[in-house]
Amino acid sequence: MRAAFSWVAGVTLLLANASPPPAQAEPSGEESTCLTFDSAIALALARSPEIGLASAQQSRAEAELRAVRSSERPQLSTFLRTQAGDNNLTGAGLENSAGLRLSQRVFDFGIGGLEKRSARAALAARGFDVANARTEAALDTMLALIGMAEIAARMEVTAEREAYFARERSGVAEALALGGATRSELAEIEARLADAAADRLELAFERDRLSAALSRQIGTLAPLCSGALAQLGATPDTGIVEAVDAALTANPRIGAATQQLAAEEAQAQRARRNRLPVIEVVGIASYARDNTPGGEFGLRERVGIDVTIPLVTSGRLQADQQRSAADVLARSSELQRLRLEIAEEVEVAARRIVSLRGQLAQREQVVARQAEQFTAAESEFAEGLRTLPDLVEDRLELESVRIEAVATRFALLREIALLQALTGQLQPAPPLPSEPVYGPSD
Repeated sequence: MRAAFSWVAGVTLLLANASPPPAQAEPSGEESTCLTFDSAIALALARSPEIGLASAQQSRAEAELRAVRSSERPQLSTFLRTQAGDNNLTGAGLENSAGLRLSQRVFDFGIGGLEKRSARAALAARGFDVANARTEAALDTMLALIGMAEIAARMEVTAEREAYFARERSGVAEALALGGATRSELAEIEARLADAAADRLELAFERDRLSAALSRQIGTLAPLCSGALAQLGATPDTGIVEAVDAALTANPRIGAATQQLAAEEAQAQRARRNRLPVIEVVGIASYARDNTPGGEFGLRERVGIDVTIPLVTSGRLQADQQRSAADVLARSSELQRLRLEIAEEVEVAARRIVSLRGQLAQREQVVARQAEQFTAAESEFAEGLRTLPDLVEDRLELESVRIEAVATRFALLREIALLQALTGQLQPAPPLPSEPVYGPSD
């Protein structure tokens, strides 16, 4: 009798599971609009406040370079001097005068050149900072889109589980009415159905949270084009040595640190020349009156050479040299640490990509074998050879391996995007200034 009841229940469940899913409405033209990674990144770059901040710092560095350049060009100023009292007590001089002062630096033992070199390197460093901000914005956008796609894939698996147990609940309820199932079996199915519904609600929350963040980031809720993930996943593997070399050459963080070190080295060389003279040619044209009885106003012109040499500064020049040397040492250590850190990140990412590709191939095989096993289990259940709890466990195991395959696939996509960012391939740097770019000790 129990075998007959099991046969009735199995036939009922199979008929219930064989029913087609409800038809879905065709997407409208607006809903079918999708984003590629490039279009999404372009939207993110236009809205990123970090890029705006980095660009502002770059503009400030450009202004500092213009200010440094001005020191080698003629300087023209006007002056007005008026005095009261007897200047004859200390010597004859000009009581009242107004005029122009023109000066031109002619020789400074390379101090001005070092200042310009430091400013140019600092400007190049700020350009790399802009490139780094663009890369980080692009990476954040790609990771958000990949996260949205992963949640959609997980929701698809969960929705199938929920639909499966909903059909099973209907079949078990009918079998219970015919005496082919028990109340405990129906309760277990309802518990599995409620668990699937809870997972779906949790995933829906994560989807809405990411959607809101992504909408603020790129200004749209358009989905990612289906071919974008396949294109990213098909990115060929890069050798570890080649990837590390590319990162050490093209990573904007390393570029910024390298140029900042060059700027500090130029400042240190400039500090060592602080005691050398600065020679300027000075011309003064003024309308003045001598401090003498009966003195009259007249046009006076003078041309001379100013030589400025610091003699006693109470240790300020030595302190400047010590501070500059410490800055060079700090920047050099920072650059070395950054190169080692990025090289390690690149190597780990490249190795993990190879590992994840292998894992994904194996997990997809596991999913295929588990699906075959579940199909066989359904047939055995219909024949009364397996119990309903066994069938439920087989169905949950199938979903578990599918979720693992989904997680592996999207972990691979994240590592690919991260490696592209580390090696400077994700977002090309904007054009740098036309000024020469120096390296450390260049």
